[in-house]
Amino acid sequence: MMAYTSCQLSGMVRAACLGIGLVIAAAPLSGAAAQVGSDWEAITAAAKREGRVVVYSSLTSPAVKNIAALFEKKTGIQVDVQYFGPSEVRERLRTELVAGRMVADVNMGGNTIRPLGSTLFSPHKPLPNARLVKAPMADDGVFIPTYIQAFALLINTSLVKPEDDPTQWADLLKPYWKGKMLVSDPRNPGAGNAIMTILRDRYGQGFLNSFVEQQPVLSRTSSINERRVAQGEFPIYVGFTVANIIQMQSLPVKAVVPTEGAIYNDAVAGLTAAPPRPNAGHLFLDFILSDEAQTSFADDGLISVTGQRSKGPLGDMTAGVKLLNSADPAKFDENMKIMEATFR
Repeated sequence: MMAYTSCQLSGMVRAACLGIGLVIAAAPLSGAAAQVGSDWEAITAAAKREGRVVVYSSLTSPAVKNIAALFEKKTGIQVDVQYFGPSEVRERLRTELVAGRMVADVNMGGNTIRPLGSTLFSPHKPLPNARLVKAPMADDGVFIPTYIQAFALLINTSLVKPEDDPTQWADLLKPYWKGKMLVSDPRNPGAGNAIMTILRDRYGQGFLNSFVEQQPVLSRTSSINERRVAQGEFPIYVGFTVANIIQMQSLPVKAVVPTEGAIYNDAVAGLTAAPPRPNAGHLFLDFILSDEAQTSFADDGLISVTGQRSKGPLGDMTAGVKLLNSADPAKFDENMKIMEATFR
């Protein structure tokens, strides 16, 4: 189990911040690498001639706007970010594709859009920065990962003794927690759905049935849920976004990650099926995986898919989070039906 309080953040992994410099001699480019480099020079030149890239985004992170600004400054290419909900994005892409008038070049959103990759998106060319992506994330040739959001538990330290902290996810079934848990609603896309889906995959439907018998209180407003625990209305919140602990300094709360690890959602980005400006789209996709862009995500409390970290206390926070698993986006509709039937 890993527990984090706001006052502990700055010292958690200080040793990891003490860099040891390594100088690695540059090896000659292989034939394949040289070809990618040559192709990328042509893509970059063509992207600058296109001069603009349109990005649809259902991501609410402020880092998206910051990344767009960094890209404009670096390349001189204008970025038009248009925000829509996940369902609206899908409908817009479908409508534009059928009409033969695609507006967006790139879409950034949650991983539940992956099953539509063969119809609404096109494979992208090799991206130089894809080599920076670290497991378990991967560039699958259509979608690139953008960031990871980890979910675990928020504990009120005034109400819960350390010896009563859940050390494993299964500890939530202990009699101690009956009638005490505030839970992100599993019937809604987000943290609660992701957590209960993975726990069902791991422990079976019986786990969910027993969890329901614990009489959890379901809620769909994460910011209010955090406040309710901090104020002592509930001793625990299941579905807490781990990095949010930094916003709760001086409050009697801590984030607890069970020993198995945090359950997470990952966000992705892809080139639309018929992008009007494909070269600028490719250039923007590659930039999402750059050190600048990934650091921007880390600064917003999200986990970088390339290992970049915030220079502030959030760097300590995200670097120390062990990841368990993420729900299969291809089974999203199936899992939603299960949650709706279970949590009635």
